[in-house]
Amino acid sequence: MPFIAIILDIVAVAGFFFQDSSRTQSAFIAGTILQAILTVILLILVFVYSGQRKQRHTYGKGYRYLTVRFGIIFMSFVFNALVLFAYVVNVSYGNSFLFQ
Repeated sequence: MPFIAIILDIVAVAGFFFQDSSRTQSAFIAGTILQAILTVILLILVFVYSGQRKQRHTYGKGYRYLTVRFGIIFMSFVFNALVLFAYVVNVSYGNSFLFQ
């Protein structure tokens, strides 16, 4: 599953470069739809992941760290969700801080 998350990140970066090279409104809308689909898939991966989510030992602080495999999936979801928010702001409000 972490490999799937990495592949989805590569697809998201390719979509970003496509939008950056074309800079048309239709490309921005298509990129936003692609990013939304990828974010939903990553959200499903976060909930479906059946491996160990946290390490077994604590370090005296009262919390446990994420495992590397689940951390890759979770952080991929978080970053893609933030990029999706930036895409929605770009399409709806005209604030193009991503594509300047």
